[in-house]
Amino acid sequence: MDMYSLILIIAIVFGFSGSIYIITKNYLRFGIIFIIHTLLASCLCMFFYWAGFYRFIFPLPFILPAVILNFGFLVLATIYFRPKKFTFPFYFIVINWTFSIEIILKKIGFIIYINEWDYWDSYSLYWIYLRFFSYIGDYIISNRYRRPIRSDRKPYWIIFLISIIITFFCITYLAYLHKLNSF
Repeated sequence: MDMYSLILIIAIVFGFSGSIYIITKNYLRFGIIFIIHTLLASCLCMFFYWAGFYRFIFPLPFILPAVILNFGFLVLATIYFRPKKFTFPFYFIVINWTFSIEIILKKIGFIIYINEWDYWDSYSLYWIYLRFFSYIGDYIISNRYRRPIRSDRKPYWIIFLISIIITFFCITYLAYLHKLNSF
């Protein structure tokens, strides 16, 4: 088994396990969110793929389940664990760490950006997508079915600061690589 197949299998198992874990908290409410996400993610992924913005190492039918399950878990976990106040650091942490995985997948050749699609497009779409589902989640999932992270604790803010520092260094490194590649 090659590295790409292993990554795909791990992604499917991880996304499936995480999604099932959160859906079992309330099958109806989290299930509705997951179904809405599945429809939207499928349409968006196919649109961006067929519009020629990016490609994967595998054909789309093999990748689509991993995309649906992992982004589904991301959406459900974001709704389930979102703090009651000071939500920006939470989204910053979740999106930046998730986006770091996408950068790694691009660097090893699992994802290929084409036709002017770049990091900024993906990063912006993460913010829009998660905020959109957070808004929907506010209406579908009541607070009694959530488990918000406490934003008044030091570890929350320490992780946020570490994420800012790591993000700064990663952006600097990517800018440096881009500058080297432009010569």
